[in-house]
Amino acid sequence: MKSVPAGWECLRLAAKAADRTATAETLRPEFERRLTELGYPSVAIAHAFSLLSGPGTVSEALEELHRHGK
Repeated sequence: MKSVPAGWECLRLAAKAADRTATAETLRPEFERRLTELGYPSVAIAHAFSLLSGPGTVSEALEELHRHGK
């Protein structure tokens, strides 16, 4: 892998974060529908979505669902 100048690394990370956020927003309605069908309250869904659309992991999102969930 080719190294990039230090000043460009932050641009690469910003673009990656923007892509993640845009993808999450596209999938949000289905994400909310499925979790609502499983009986999770909206607060749990919101916390999980926030983690997944940001820097969080799937494991962290599952912990939030269990903490605020059923």
